[in-house]
Amino acid sequence: MKKMEEMSVSSFLWFFNQCRVYFSIQLGRCVLFSFAALFAVLLLRRSVLKKRIFLKGMAWSIFLTVPFVGKLELFYNNALLCRLFLWWNNGCIRFPVVSYGYLLGIAVSGVMIVYQRRKLKKQMKHMTQKEFDGKKIYVSELPVTPFAAGVLCPKVVVPKVMEDTFETEELRIVLLHERTHIRLGHLWVYLLWDILRALLWMNPLLTCCMRYLKEDMEDICDRVVVQKKGSAYEYGQVLLKSVKLLKAQGAGMSATLIGEKDYQELKQRITRIAEYKPYQKSRVTILCLMCLLSLAGIFMMIKNISYPKYLDKGDVGLVTAAGEYFHFADNDILKRAFQIDGKYVYIDRLAFKKILRENGINKDIEGFWLGFGTYIKLPGIGSTPNVIYVDYSGNENQMIIPYVNREKSAFEYIFKYIL
Repeated sequence: MKKMEEMSVSSFLWFFNQCRVYFSIQLGRCVLFSFAALFAVLLLRRSVLKKRIFLKGMAWSIFLTVPFVGKLELFYNNALLCRLFLWWNNGCIRFPVVSYGYLLGIAVSGVMIVYQRRKLKKQMKHMTQKEFDGKKIYVSELPVTPFAAGVLCPKVVVPKVMEDTFETEELRIVLLHERTHIRLGHLWVYLLWDILRALLWMNPLLTCCMRYLKEDMEDICDRVVVQKKGSAYEYGQVLLKSVKLLKAQGAGMSATLIGEKDYQELKQRITRIAEYKPYQKSRVTILCLMCLLSLAGIFMMIKNISYPKYLDKGDVGLVTAAGEYFHFADNDILKRAFQIDGKYVYIDRLAFKKILRENGINKDIEGFWLGFGTYIKLPGIGSTPNVIYVDYSGNENQMIIPYVNREKSAFEYIFKYIL
């Protein structure tokens, strides 16, 4: 029993160390791609997509693919990328502090994000709950800007000063804006962005540029609400009234309805609302479908030019009693001499003897160890081999040797099929 427990602990430690190196290498590469993707999105939103509100918001979806580019074959086939990332690979493999440091950064970033979200959730529990138009809202005593929070159970928060001051129709517009955020899935967008920020924490621009993501989501929400209400003027008046009211009360939270407090950004937002033109819902639906199809195509392309989940290696390693190591590459001769199934190894003595001679092992040997059945996830990262001892002192034409398949370990199996 004690031996089995030791084997289980050993398997888990092997699994943990392999995953630590495997994911650190991939995510480190994704960081570089995140810089390029961010540059492209920011460039597009300031140029050709500047007045194309829906396309500008959809451009951010390219970041969904970034965490999956770490296994691209070009990291090993392209000379430039090999030079750029070889130090990172070696660091993660040879120096545990590198990969531990990266994982620690993910953990710290994740804890900070979770803490902020839980803190907001805790604050909302102490807010007054009321009903408006048959739907529940949360009223804050603080002069915060209206916002929606929560992914699975979204809630809308408005400040008490706004509830007391605004006319019914004005408050209805405010709530419509926040509920539109919920309906369009923007709260999920922000959650996914938080996850991305944690995984790729080495790119601080992802945090700095979150304001632009929210700005584009606000523009989309503005457009949808104005389309529904049918009056850009009325909507703009509510926006300006919100700014004036909350500024007088000293609102301190990051804005949702009123946007960033900076005057220039507010001016630009008002200008975009004033320039509103009705849009066709069918065209927006088609754009969304095209965006989804494009993302699916990008994911397929990434999959086709990346390493698979695992790649079986038919090679065999031999270690003599004197400690000499020999490597036999997978080929037809080796397959005739050495075959395996789930329980036994079959060695054809004559065919194997030929392989030994071809590799310079001409002296008689009574026994040796064979390692086989390995797979790789990435070059330099893979499984440990199955190992058997071969008593080569006999004369039988075929040797049948039982072995314990390494992949019977749950940790080995999980690592083999993990992404």
